Amino acid sequence: MTPGATAVTTEADECAMLRAVLARFPDAVTVSAAVRDADGRARDMRVIYLNDSAREGQPAPEAAIGALCSELWPQMVLNGAFAACLRVLNGGSSEFGEFWWTESATYRPLGNEYRAVRVGADLVLWVLRDSADMARRMDAEQARFRAAFDAAPAGVALIDLGGRIVLANESLAAMAGREREALPGRVFASLVTPSDAGDVAEAIAALIRDVDLTYDRELRLERPGGTEAWARVSLALVRQADGVPSYCVAHVLDVTPQKALENALSHQALHDRLTGLPNRALLYDRLGQALVRLARHLGVVGLLFIDIDQFKVVNDGLGHAAGDALLVAAAERLKHATRLGDAVTRFGGDEFVVICDELRSEADAMLVATRVQEAFRAPFEWDEHSFTITLSMGIATATTGGVDAQSLVRDANVAMYRAKEEGRNRCVYFSDSLRAKAVERMQTVMALREAVARDELRLHYQPIVDLVTGKIVGVEALVRWQHPERGLLSPDAFIPIAEETGLIVPIGTWVLQEACRQSQRWHDRFPAYASLRMSINLSAGQIIHPGLVGLVAEALAVSSLDSSTVVLEVTESVLMADPEKAGRVLRLLKALGLRLSVDDFGTGYSSLTYLKRFPIDILKVDRSFVAGLGEDSEDSAIVAATVGLAGALGLQAVAEGVETEDQMARLVDLGCPNAQGYFFSWPMPADGDRRASRDPSWDTHWSAQVPPTRSAPVPPPPPPPPGDPAVAGGDCQPRSIRRIIRAAPMKPSLCLVVASLPLWIGCGDFTPVETPLVDGGAGSAALNGCTPEMFVDRSAASASRTVGFGGENGSGGLSYAPKCLTIAAGQDVTWVGAFSAHPLTRGVPGDTNGGPAATPSPPP
Repeated sequence: MTPGATAVTTEADECAMLRAVLARFPDAVTVSAAVRDADGRARDMRVIYLNDSAREGQPAPEAAIGALCSELWPQMVLNGAFAACLRVLNGGSSEFGEFWWTESATYRPLGNEYRAVRVGADLVLWVLRDSADMARRMDAEQARFRAAFDAAPAGVALIDLGGRIVLANESLAAMAGREREALPGRVFASLVTPSDAGDVAEAIAALIRDVDLTYDRELRLERPGGTEAWARVSLALVRQADGVPSYCVAHVLDVTPQKALENALSHQALHDRLTGLPNRALLYDRLGQALVRLARHLGVVGLLFIDIDQFKVVNDGLGHAAGDALLVAAAERLKHATRLGDAVTRFGGDEFVVICDELRSEADAMLVATRVQEAFRAPFEWDEHSFTITLSMGIATATTGGVDAQSLVRDANVAMYRAKEEGRNRCVYFSDSLRAKAVERMQTVMALREAVARDELRLHYQPIVDLVTGKIVGVEALVRWQHPERGLLSPDAFIPIAEETGLIVPIGTWVLQEACRQSQRWHDRFPAYASLRMSINLSAGQIIHPGLVGLVAEALAVSSLDSSTVVLEVTESVLMADPEKAGRVLRLLKALGLRLSVDDFGTGYSSLTYLKRFPIDILKVDRSFVAGLGEDSEDSAIVAATVGLAGALGLQAVAEGVETEDQMARLVDLGCPNAQGYFFSWPMPADGDRRASRDPSWDTHWSAQVPPTRSAPVPPPPPPPPGDPAVAGGDCQPRSIRRIIRAAPMKPSLCLVVASLPLWIGCGDFTPVETPLVDGGAGSAALNGCTPEMFVDRSAASASRTVGFGGENGSGGLSYAPKCLTIAAGQDVTWVGAFSAHPLTRGVPGDTNGGPAATPSPPP
């Protein structure tokens, strides 16, 4: 070209120049034209040019010209490069990112960098950096990455957007129990159990849709051979610079040991350690689920509350190891005796609960209970010992929704206790009446807690009589409860409850203190009877109480009572519950100077070896044996043996529950020195009988009761001085009055008044009249129409006069028959027994109306 000439560059020249430049460009360059839709939006691209570097990567370069990019390079679509080019064509200037090729055979990733630049309105220049150069640059980085990837203690996997594993480390392969080379190309969700696989697949899809979503779960990996491993799986999505999803990273941490520990701790929290059965917490959970199902479907849910009878006997007699073995064996028998779907649980101690779900009727629960009872008929074996146990069972059922688990367990428990009360070895259905009794028991417990503080406890005293001299040598203190609503309650109504709840300790302490105070009051007031013994019962709860000895010492010190006049009574069964501990406690009590007595002897199966080792002073023959004297040869033999044993061991014997003259006579023949019972006196409060307030011994009251022994007849006591009020009431003869009552065609109500001192003798519902009489005239006439009374004038002028009451046969509806008996030498007294032709009610002077008589009942 000559100087000054102007060069003219055409569009063709520019294209040729551009082609020449692109042809020599080291990176792969592709020029594509936009394929637009009806709205003018680029939806695809058509290849119009490939430079030499781009042609090298194509199997048929000429065929690529004119092809759609989405069909020619599907990897480009999956990895986001296709979308980047479309964004450039639709208004963007340029895009930069990473492009991943994958070889389908091995899924080996080949990393490349690309840049998309818009050239004109419909052309995009797509530059892919030389793969070989990229590979060389990535080798070093990939080597570092692989070193960290492979050395990671947690399992790591790269997952493409289709959910398949691209790369996995050795830790993941070990956790999955598979070869590492077998993992690439495998769907990642297939590594977990089928129940969790769907959750993982959904999580990967959700991660791609939601940029803020995270995934972190504990899953079970399914290993070859059917084994499983617990893993904590975390998934994260890796995005390109423009936010386009690229691939997922999975972090998998083996938590099998931690899960095993967690399951072990959970099992321990919800299962009994000894038997392996579900415990109380799991019981309520499963029962709650059963009741929820019941609310949706027809059926019956039954609950069996089971208690092993006399388990303490085995546990204490053979040792705790035997008790544990019995519980384990019982659990196994329960599991085999119940239905397949029943849940056997250990409620606590020797108590088990069986949940019977989906019963057809309430009667089916009894069928299950019957199978359980049959399963326990076979004896248990332990260390050469063989024994059979029985069960007490309570059944409660739910037939409709709305019943809660707590209430159903409570009802079955109440029924079980009723089974025990009825004699054990039986099954009882729960009823509304049982619920009422349970509520009453709860109210009794609540009121009993306040009984001591409210001064509602009372002591009654029953005399202990010397069968040789006829004198009262002691009294037994018996506790009563003056309930504000139910009246005077006997010990049977509240002492068992006090034992169960631990209230026996404060109650026993009060009894101990009050009995000592009353004994000292009698000793101070009547010095002649300073040796009168006070017997006080100790319960099982008191014996095991660590402060018992201190409480006894304190009661003696506060009352200033001579310890030798105190007798502490312990039942034989309490001693046998723990002989070693009981022996230690008794020796400490004996060191205080007390006397010790074994109550209810013969009922606790005690060993004579233990009995010899206990520091015992007195044996009390149980009333159940005394009741059979003269009627049951075995009872008679037991009483004779017990009295003889006491004598041989240098102990005193006391017979309890003497109620008839024949029983007393036989005890005298057997040489039993002491006795007590209703034949001599009902238990009475200290101020309830005026004799007790005057003379606590009441010796003359009993002197004629006791026949002299054959070997040494006892002379009758001298007559008391006339007018002596302290002994005026001692001339009554309950035995003779009982003879009158037994001989009468109807049971009368009798009362004896001696020297203005009223004494209750017979039975019936009346109030004794305390009118003093000098003779049998006008004074007795004033009682016409009243409940029958008897009066004896002990004045000097008429010591032997017969005194009656107004009215002849048929007059006032009364008839009477006099009986003349001899009380003591030189003293004839006429006893008048009144027997009505028809029962009489309590009356007032002038009232002759008759009515139905109340059933006679002994005083409490």
